[in-house]
Amino acid sequence: CWLVLSVVVDDDDVVEHDCSVVTCGGVDPQRTLAELRRLHPVGEPLVMAKPPPAFAHPFSIAKIMEATSKSNRGTAPGASAWTEEMLLLVLGNNEAAASTIAKMITAIANADVPDSVRRRLTDMDLIALPKPNGGTRPIILGEVFVKVASRLAVEPCEALLQRAFKSEDGETVLQFGV
Repeated sequence: CWLVLSVVVDDDDVVEHDCSVVTCGGVDPQRTLAELRRLHPVGEPLVMAKPPPAFAHPFSIAKIMEATSKSNRGTAPGASAWTEEMLLLVLGNNEAAASTIAKMITAIANADVPDSVRRRLTDMDLIALPKPNGGTRPIILGEVFVKVASRLAVEPCEALLQRAFKSEDGETVLQFGV
């Protein structure tokens, strides 16, 4: 069963939810939606002071290509319809476009984009896939530009984060996707 929950935030910060069942084979979509809402409740929007830019210069095209290459290829695109493969193709074949994309990804990493752009970059569909044990696996179709910017922004403190999320015996205790 695929249950698609679309969350849209308009220019007036009005949140709209739309839920639809794409296909279903013996799974109760209302139970699935209730489980997702329990696991991922809608809370108050996080309001933070805008941080100073962490990255003074645009990321290099080589660094962006390296970060993009680490992404899961063949995954479904976000709202822009750009995939990792498309991004790599443009970065490797069009210097002017690559330079502009580098500036854009750096601006995203620095949280230096207008609110209307931020909302569109972070609007995404939630797809609920059933687990064999009866649970639900939430899948988010994230925006490739945000994934790459996030990966590059976290990179300087990656070793520290890896240590922070491992138990004393070296096992990973928490996993987060970027």
